[in-house]
Amino acid sequence: MEPSKPLSQSQLRYRLAPTLGLVGGGLLGFVDAIYFSSIDLSAQLGGQQVNPVVVLGFTLTLALFGYILGRLVVARAQAQADRRTIAAQHDALRQSQQALVQQEKLAALGRLVASIAHELRNPLGVIRSATGLLQESTRQGAAPQGMPKLRRAAQLVTEEVDHMNATITALLAFARPTALERQEVNLDHMLDRALHLTEAQARPGIEVERSVAGSPGTVVGDANLLTQLLAGLLDNACAATNGQGRIEVRAVPGPTEMRIEVADDGPGIDAEAALRVFEPFYTTKASGTGLGLALAHHIADAHGGRLEVIEGAGTGPEGRGACLRLSLPREEPTDP
Repeated sequence: MEPSKPLSQSQLRYRLAPTLGLVGGGLLGFVDAIYFSSIDLSAQLGGQQVNPVVVLGFTLTLALFGYILGRLVVARAQAQADRRTIAAQHDALRQSQQALVQQEKLAALGRLVASIAHELRNPLGVIRSATGLLQESTRQGAAPQGMPKLRRAAQLVTEEVDHMNATITALLAFARPTALERQEVNLDHMLDRALHLTEAQARPGIEVERSVAGSPGTVVGDANLLTQLLAGLLDNACAATNGQGRIEVRAVPGPTEMRIEVADDGPGIDAEAALRVFEPFYTTKASGTGLGLALAHHIADAHGGRLEVIEGAGTGPEGRGACLRLSLPREEPTDP
């Protein structure tokens, strides 16, 4: 059996209310009896003095009244506790319903994306192969007239096909259920991998700093997916600085969760965008798919964590810029 939790002062007070009411009513009756005796007040019935009977009845009545009043206090407190419990259960039920609706939407989206990918990938493969042959023919001089235009056209077709294929791949990654390969993940190594993957995009004008408060230790999760998430946040920060700025990766360990923040000194995320930034297909970029942060949020949810926008925590003056925080719960690895 689990040991019972000690009662709080308010709970103990409510539990003792009937007893206190009973004792208080009895004491009040006893004080009244003394007062009646001091003023020589007497009660007679049939010529006989019945003071003790009257005092006893009065005392019992006050004690019973105090006990009933205490029970009413307990009932009121219980009703308030039940109301809070029902409200909490209602909120939890509403959140569960919203999560269920979201899961159903994602499942429908997954089926739609799989169908679209199946229908589009084969034609895209044919188009890319044909464009590759066209590029090869222009390199071999088979089309001397207008060759630069043909070569440029072939290059544009290839780039657009690759962009469409990347979009389909992102759609499939987002719609596919996230299967985690749980293991102990060393956060130092994970940060090193994410920073290494971002080095190609971090131009010389971008300064990337790493700030770790103590030893971040480990969490339990999928190392590859978490690295993908952090690398995506760093890529977004690099794009936001527009080739010139400062990015800071902050790791703050806690007793129950680990927080990793990626902050930059770019234009930041306004209040309206912050409410929608994790929605699928929402993007402020001209060439973005709107799936990067949605997929990152999906990965964080699968780990039981949170991905959120932190206002005023950028690396620019007075916190200007964007800051996204990944919070991961600390868990003990379970034996298979």
